[in-house]
Amino acid sequence: DTNDLLSRNEVNHFSDKKNINFKNLVIAITGGGGSIGSELCNQLLELNVKKIIIIENHEYSLFKLQKFLETRYNKNMFECYLADIKDKKYIESIFLKHKVDMVYHAAAYKHVEMLQTNILSAINSNVLGTFYTLDAAKRANVKKFILISTDKAVNPTNIMGATKRLAEIIVSANSKKLLKNNKLITSIVRFGNVLGSKGSVIPILMKQIERGGPVTVTDPNAIRYFMTIKEAAQLVILASNISEHHRTYILEMGKQKNILKLAKELILLNGLMPIQGKYKKAGEMNIIFTGLKKGEKLKEKLFISDNLSDTKLDKIKFIDEPTSEDADIEYFIQEMIDDFKNQKIDRLKQSLKQITGLKV
Repeated sequence: DTNDLLSRNEVNHFSDKKNINFKNLVIAITGGGGSIGSELCNQLLELNVKKIIIIENHEYSLFKLQKFLETRYNKNMFECYLADIKDKKYIESIFLKHKVDMVYHAAAYKHVEMLQTNILSAINSNVLGTFYTLDAAKRANVKKFILISTDKAVNPTNIMGATKRLAEIIVSANSKKLLKNNKLITSIVRFGNVLGSKGSVIPILMKQIERGGPVTVTDPNAIRYFMTIKEAAQLVILASNISEHHRTYILEMGKQKNILKLAKELILLNGLMPIQGKYKKAGEMNIIFTGLKKGEKLKEKLFISDNLSDTKLDKIKFIDEPTSEDADIEYFIQEMIDDFKNQKIDRLKQSLKQITGLKV
């Protein structure tokens, strides 16, 4: 069980549900078939929301989620749409049809290494997709929009982090009345790695062990924040429940965990002895260091400035961060849309650097 690797007990944040009243709400989740998205669906249905609208563009993920939910909940409580967030008109029509009250925007490309070489897709999905979904929500009179973000958006060193940071800036700009028609309450919830989520470190290490090794670790000193999918989804819901006006919420993730230590624990759990280097004997599993990839950090930070404030929940802090005061954010995004249409990769990269401070 991946939860054994947490170095602490998993916390059930829903021990006290009386403060969460989502009973009459229709809630849409973009990226609903992903690790966080599907757990959000599950947790929201447990809270007896009026209905959830699941938006996902990966057919098999949506199919699997639908079959799972059908075994546990009344079919009238959820509806699945095979749809792409970049299809603004379609997303808007879904929001309007169901009179959606609230949107959790979890859809994003998240794989750091993959996005380094796929900058057009990264910008299209993470930046423009966020802009389109926010716009669709406003046009459909949605009341609340929650952006799911990542610690990689803080002082970004890679394309993935920079696109997520720009997504944050777009959502913040809306609350600062820099985008038109901004009656919508927006919030950002930022957290680190989720144990066992697709493409995260644990499934990768497990596959390496199953294949007979070697297990690869970037650097002996690399550390990351971890929480379980269930904890993350519960905290996202609690943060959205307390959000009155625009805030960036940071989920308390405990201490960062050393990846080398994690790899050793996984190897031991599989009944093998971890050793470092290329050669191994029977019953041993070797670990080799590959060096940090371009854009990777030794450790992540969850916030840009240090002025963290408490909320009424001890595991959730909020932070006032510098965001773009630029009234031309809408014009800026419009330029990016044009550059995307004309495949101007260098200009898009420049825009990303200019606004997020990306160092590449």
